[in-house]
Amino acid sequence: MRLAFIHYHLQPGGVTRVIQHGLEALKGHDAETVVLTGEPPDGDWPSEYRVIPGLRYEEVRPRISSVELAAQLEQSAREWRFARCLACA
Repeated sequence: MRLAFIHYHLQPGGVTRVIQHGLEALKGHDAETVVLTGEPPDGDWPSEYRVIPGLRYEEVRPRISSVELAAQLEQSAREWRFARCLACA
């Protein structure tokens, strides 16, 4: 199973902790995870992540449409899936 968590940022706080707990709970199960985020985490992070600038908070993100953001998310997920498949080959 492949799972993607999506959030604006990975700065310390409530949602970030929930994501970290989810990632921890999935360890040892047949799950590959990635976090799609608008900003990289500070310091170590327990999983793979991809930065999508269009996910940043509105006042600092590039001006893109929701269609463009959806395309960026889909493309990043496809690249992650492809990269994971290559690593398994």
